[in-house]
Amino acid sequence: MATDPANNGEWLTKEQILALSANMYAKMYIMDDDGIVRPLDPATDTRSIYFDKSAIDDLFAANPYADGLKIYLGVNDPAIYIPPYPSYNNKLMVALVATTNRVENLVPNGSKTNLMGDGAARDNGQLCPPDPFCTP
Repeated sequence: MATDPANNGEWLTKEQILALSANMYAKMYIMDDDGIVRPLDPATDTRSIYFDKSAIDDLFAANPYADGLKIYLGVNDPAIYIPPYPSYNNKLMVALVATTNRVENLVPNGSKTNLMGDGAARDNGQLCPPDPFCTP
């Protein structure tokens, strides 16, 4: 007998998170540096991204009027932004952006004087994999 999946409101179980991640891997493809398009590989492609609480606290401290957080998804590309480690090239990534009234607190065209505070997004989460401390 089929049962509906559990819906716990805004909360997900570990099993649901792992199943949703597997669902993404079953449906997404990525182009490697050599131009070959391939399915995502959970052994080598990003499954999760870790941020220390202090990094998130710093983002909100730099944006004192912020009341929310927007998470942008992307794929690292050194032609756009040099990732912190070469192994992050072509890996899924996120940028954390503080928001006020649902509006992103971003400075257009990347103000050189303001990249470490108000108006900047936060990157440098640890990508799992390739970082070795990651667990599924």
